[in-house]
Amino acid sequence: MSCEYKIRHIREGLEPTVIVINGFLSESEEDIKDWLSVVDELYPFQRVLHLDWPSGNLKKLFGFSNDSTIAFEMLSSSVPILRAGSAVPAFIANIANIGTDWSKAIRRSEDAGIWLAHYINNQESNQFILMGHSLGASVSFNALSNLERKNSIHSIYLFGGAMSNTEKWIETCTRHPGSMITNCYSTNDWVLKFLYKIGTLFSNIPIGLKPIPKNANNLIYNVDLSNIVNGHTSYKKKEVGICIKERVELTKNNGHEIIDCFDISLFSIFKKVLSEVIR
Repeated sequence: MSCEYKIRHIREGLEPTVIVINGFLSESEEDIKDWLSVVDELYPFQRVLHLDWPSGNLKKLFGFSNDSTIAFEMLSSSVPILRAGSAVPAFIANIANIGTDWSKAIRRSEDAGIWLAHYINNQESNQFILMGHSLGASVSFNALSNLERKNSIHSIYLFGGAMSNTEKWIETCTRHPGSMITNCYSTNDWVLKFLYKIGTLFSNIPIGLKPIPKNANNLIYNVDLSNIVNGHTSYKKKEVGICIKERVELTKNNGHEIIDCFDISLFSIFKKVLSEVIR
C-alpha cells in the first residue's frame, strides 16, 4: 500500500506543518500550489506538504481527452450546462462508471488516512495542520481516527467534504480534544448534490453541503461559504482564506457556531468603522 502514497514538498517553513490533500479524481494533478492561496491567508510562514494518494483519474473515468476539464466543471458551477458543449453526451454515456470509481476512491481514502496517521505518528513531536478538499476530507478524518500520538494535530480544515456528516465525528474529536476542526461548506456544490449522491446511492448527506453535528465540548466549527463558493472546485482562493481567518475572530468574540461570509463582511465593516471612531 505504501508505494501508492507519498508526501511532496510544496515549500519549507515553520512548524506546525500544513499537509494539503486533494480529493476525488485528482490523482493526475501536478500543480498543487493552488492551495497556497488559502494557506497563505491562514499560515503564511508554515511549512507546506502535499499527500499524493490514488484518488482516481478524470480522463480514465469519463474517457475524455481535451474536454475532460469542461465536463467536470459542468457540475462544479451552479449554471454550467450552457457552456458544456460537446462534453455533455460523453459525460452522460460514462456516468455509470461513477458508482464503481467512487466506491474505490472511498476505500482508498480510508487507506490513505491510515497511511497518513502512520506517517504523523513517526514524526517525533511535530504538530500538523491538515487541509482536505472533497474526498481529502475523508482522508483527514481517517487520519485523525487512526492517530496514536496525542496532540499531533493542531487543526483540520475541510473544504467541500465528500463524506457523511453522520460519521463518528464527536467520538473521534473526544479522543483529540485539542484539535480544532473547521468544516467549510457551500449549498452551491453541484458535484456533491449530484455525483456524490449517485456514488453513495443517496444514503447520506455530505459535510460539504451541511454542518457537522457537535456538542459543547468539541472544537468543531462550521462555516457556510455559499456566498463566495459557487461550486465544488471553487474553494482554493484567497477569499476563502480571508473568510476563515475572520470567522475565527468572530467566533471568539460572539461564540457563534455556524458563520457565513455575509455575517463576517458586516462584522469587518463594523469593526473598521468602530476603530476609526475610536481613533
